[in-house]
Amino acid sequence: MKLHVYKYQGAGNDFVIIDNRQGKFTLTPEQVHWLCDRRFGIGADGLMTLCASDSADFEMHYYNADGPEGTMCGNGGRCLVAFAARMGITHFDFQACDGPHRAALLEQHGDCSIVRLKMRDVEPPVRYPDGWHLETGSTHFVQWVKDLASFPVDVEGKRLRWDARFPRGANVNFVEPFADHLAIRTYERGVEARPPRRWLLTCMVKNVSPEALKMAGNVLNLPFVPRAETWRSISSRKRTVLSTMCG
Repeated sequence: MKLHVYKYQGAGNDFVIIDNRQGKFTLTPEQVHWLCDRRFGIGADGLMTLCASDSADFEMHYYNADGPEGTMCGNGGRCLVAFAARMGITHFDFQACDGPHRAALLEQHGDCSIVRLKMRDVEPPVRYPDGWHLETGSTHFVQWVKDLASFPVDVEGKRLRWDARFPRGANVNFVEPFADHLAIRTYERGVEARPPRRWLLTCMVKNVSPEALKMAGNVLNLPFVPRAETWRSISSRKRTVLSTMCG
């Protein structure tokens, strides 16, 4: 089997993307894992396929780096929209595993695109003694910590990622509050243990409207409408980059 694949990154998350609108390819978990392997494959945090849809402009299928099909990924969604535009698609209402999404291509400069993506509403979180459980299209567990820079993200992230409270696992966000921002490190489900440079490092600036997330040195704009404990009309805007193309 010969694949024509593309490599995109958004906010530091990188993905292998395949155009499968003709339905020619069915990848096994082992093949996905091999393609995402950073030593023996192309290397990525996940793999996505652009698929045809009867109810939307296209459909997004997302696979974790360890092989199985995953849940919704915002960074991945923006990259797939940029890829869809490259493939000639001009309207960006698409289906994902968590339901419909709407996106817009705001700017395009060569291989760099700025994409705005509407995420699903986040319902009230579940509070535990050690943190908060949120469903954002993916399962997240958020824990407040001190001295994030030296916090054992790898060890604690792996332990909580497999916690019995989350049957399908969770992305674990460790958060340290400062006077004017929140610093966040994330242990990603499906990516699993990585060297520190592979953690998603985020700073959320609280006194900016719309909210801005600074991820790995870049700014991610996240406007939303808070209603009691529910967050609605959440959208993200960020540059995505086509980094490599392999045939």
